[in-house]
Amino acid sequence: MDGLTLLVAATLAASLLAGASGPAYRFLTGGDRPPPLGWANAIASGLMLGAAYALAAQGWGDGPGLAFGIGAALGIAPGVLVYERQDAAAWDGTGADPVNDGPTDGYATIFRHALHAAPEGVALGVAAFGDLGLGLFLVAALAAHNVAEGLSLVEAAVKSGGSTGSGAVEAVVSNLPQVVFAAVVYMGLGAFPQAYPIGVGFGVGALVFLVLVDLLPRAYRQDGHETIALVCALAMSAVPLLAGILGF
Repeated sequence: MDGLTLLVAATLAASLLAGASGPAYRFLTGGDRPPPLGWANAIASGLMLGAAYALAAQGWGDGPGLAFGIGAALGIAPGVLVYERQDAAAWDGTGADPVNDGPTDGYATIFRHALHAAPEGVALGVAAFGDLGLGLFLVAALAAHNVAEGLSLVEAAVKSGGSTGSGAVEAVVSNLPQVVFAAVVYMGLGAFPQAYPIGVGFGVGALVFLVLVDLLPRAYRQDGHETIALVCALAMSAVPLLAGILGF
């Protein structure tokens, strides 16, 4: 199995896991217990920050800093498009997050989630091109994020009068851009390896922006600052240990 096949298979499995997480959790708990979204987002935040550092360390020496900086700016841009209109509603006193915790509205919900799944896929493709082990680790880190999204979408669907299945479908479909962009970027860098420094910058910028603007603020609202900060720090500090075990 070559690197591209393994990357696509792992990323697709992570997307399917996102869809299965909500129904599985509701089945196991009877739908009476809120999912531990804060902890899931904190773990994902720590792992993704650690992966972003590993990606930066891996790719920094392969090209000029200017290319890295340009890539980082490009990586932040999609996140700005997704979240620029979110702040006022997110801090309306209810703790609601219109991108991830609000009522589902079909195609619009899928579109919003797909917009930030796409740059995550770019980061996956870049990481796997530089080191397949790092790419697969990033798949696992994003899977923690995708599971939290899947839980949130299913809960929102049920609260809006929809079904568990509709929330699960939204979770799977909205994460498919990760699979597509990971494969396209992996193949594109194979044809144009000169773009790798820009790709590294893009991946690092997209991951760090996602953590700081989306995952950590949402986790703080869900479970409090002290616990979330501790869980995030522990997850991030585990990355060097995992790097030694997995060899990236």
